[in-house]
Amino acid sequence: MSITAIFRRTKGQTAQRQKNTADLYDKTAVASEVVTISRAESFFVELRLSGGTNSTGTVTLTGTDVASAPLVVVITVAGDGRYLANDQGQEFLTITAIDTANLVDEAAIPRIRVRAITESGQPLPAITNFQTFPVYSSRPRLGELLQAVNVPINSVIFFAPPIAYVEENDFLVVSGKTWEVKALITYHDRDGLVGYHQIIAFAPGQN
Repeated sequence: MSITAIFRRTKGQTAQRQKNTADLYDKTAVASEVVTISRAESFFVELRLSGGTNSTGTVTLTGTDVASAPLVVVITVAGDGRYLANDQGQEFLTITAIDTANLVDEAAIPRIRVRAITESGQPLPAITNFQTFPVYSSRPRLGELLQAVNVPINSVIFFAPPIAYVEENDFLVVSGKTWEVKALITYHDRDGLVGYHQIIAFAPGQN
């Protein structure tokens, strides 16, 4: 069965990626990107730019505030360095889009790092919800792996589509149960494009 057919057959099963971190976003600037970043408690935002030719322009963060009302914060940047969104007294509960359109035409496009901080500027790590994506889970196929590498029986293999972005030690919440990512294998098609990801996950606290 193709991976596309698997996802079609199990389209109701969704994984929520979670991570205990203060780092919310860390990428080379793109014109505009829809993101899914949310927490149980509100946070202020620190922005860091690096590697740009001039790094001059604006970064627009769109999301919701502590009352779940729409919130848009425009941060003017003038060179690599650190910028604080809380200069405007704004606390986020979610971030849904990051717009850096006027930074992408530089010869060297800057890298943008967004972190959650306290009002006083200290990093604020917490369980953060990121991307959601469909998954197919497999337990029968795990038998051979259990015998081969002696991993805990309370484990599972997830198959995720190319859009999924997952790292080791992330958490995945699937059907109300939390799993910790222990290994990730990415399979490519004959053209070198990502076909799907195979994620090996344990119950939290198992090694």
